[in-house]
Amino acid sequence: MTLTQIEVAGIPVLIHQKPIKNMHLRVYPPDGLVKVTAPVKFKLTTVYSFIEEKIDWIQKHRKRIQSVSIPPPLQFQTGETLHFLGLEYQLVIKQGSTKASLTLDDNLMLLSIPEEFSLETKKKFLIQWYKNQLANILPCLINKWEQIIGVSAQKWGIKLMKTRWGSCNPLSKRICLNLALIKKPIACIESVIVHELIHILEPSHNKRFYALMTQFMPEWPEHKNALRYIKIPFL
Repeated sequence: MTLTQIEVAGIPVLIHQKPIKNMHLRVYPPDGLVKVTAPVKFKLTTVYSFIEEKIDWIQKHRKRIQSVSIPPPLQFQTGETLHFLGLEYQLVIKQGSTKASLTLDDNLMLLSIPEEFSLETKKKFLIQWYKNQLANILPCLINKWEQIIGVSAQKWGIKLMKTRWGSCNPLSKRICLNLALIKKPIACIESVIVHELIHILEPSHNKRFYALMTQFMPEWPEHKNALRYIKIPFL
């Protein structure tokens, strides 16, 4: 496994060579980092040519990513906006309770906390609350799509990821979903579940993979557009 940095058309590109079969190109937020993963056996000249062929696509996506404004970090104060399952909620802080709790009331997210709660403690509590909510809804959604697709995930997990909404290990049949999905509508969460379950049948992003996506969820391109960017940081 080797890491090399080159420059193509004035754009720095990180090349990660490892034991895989195909090349993959990604542009990462928030600053448009370009990364190519390529087979170890490929010469750098081959990788360079691949990047040159994709340069228009790279420039387009870097411009789009860099145009997205990054909101200031939350201070966890009354009046700030938080998202949950595709809806916006206004945060209301209530101090003086004996223990922390969170309830939703119409468009309000009511966070009751002890007086001594620091900003970091509030953040940790909210992250755990979001994780609990996602963990509560995933079993039903995963089971639903396992039945429809005809596959079974041996294990699933949740974690914060900066560059992808989910991952799948086809050999162990383990899928992992990004905690940030809890901010998205249920339909988007289901789209990622379908994506990862189909990887159990087809590990690569090839014609068969996308044909299966279209077979089981014809509207997947709409959800992909809604999932174009992962907001960093999560909170």
